[in-house]
Amino acid sequence: MGMFDDIRVPVTLLKTCLKPKQFEVIKGTGKKFFFAQTKSFDSVMDTYLIKWKRLYKQDGENEVFEKRTNIVKFYNQVVDKNHNKHWFEFSVNIQQGKVEKVYLVSHKIETKEEYQKKRRETIKTINDEAKRRATVKYKVFDFFARLFERAGAYLRLKTRS
Repeated sequence: MGMFDDIRVPVTLLKTCLKPKQFEVIKGTGKKFFFAQTKSFDSVMDTYLIKWKRLYKQDGENEVFEKRTNIVKFYNQVVDKNHNKHWFEFSVNIQQGKVEKVYLVSHKIETKEEYQKKRRETIKTINDEAKRRATVKYKVFDFFARLFERAGAYLRLKTRS
């Protein structure tokens, strides 16, 4: 996974590239900024801010104007009031520190039912594995595997000296 940088983008700036229902999901969080992550900068856990269509880097309490030119991709997940998960990925074209255009790259929805189904399947897999490990057959094979592993390590140690 690695490290990343944080970026805060005004919700109003995202309105230009979103459909009304998508914008309602983001606006429904009740925040002025869309908090997201990006790997488009230095990926050293810095915080960037877009305000007044300009890019700033947060340096302690100060905001320093960044005169960068690149395409910044940022992403985050938002949970709506119905507990559906929305994955948003945006792209912003920045020229000399000024925002040129914002694009919606992808928007995926995972409904509460889909999430719960995946969760139940994961729990079932974990329980099945626990049951398999509880069998006598597994315990016998595991015992011999460990025994032979220790014997092999002992013999390797004796043959080196």
